[in-house]
Amino acid sequence: MDKLTLEQLQAIESWFTADIAEAFEYEASVEAKTAKGGTSRSSVLEQIQVIRSMLD
Repeated sequence: MDKLTLEQLQAIESWFTADIAEAFEYEASVEAKTAKGGTSRSSVLEQIQVIRSMLD
């Protein structure tokens, strides 16, 4: 999907806008998942702290 142009994406679904490209950016997708157990850097660091406290 990241290889499609905006015009091609809009042919599939008209409400796609230029910012849809962000959804296909790996780092942006990872960082967007901030919920408990998520993949964002802050979530992972929090998970590490929890595990370390359990091991101490």
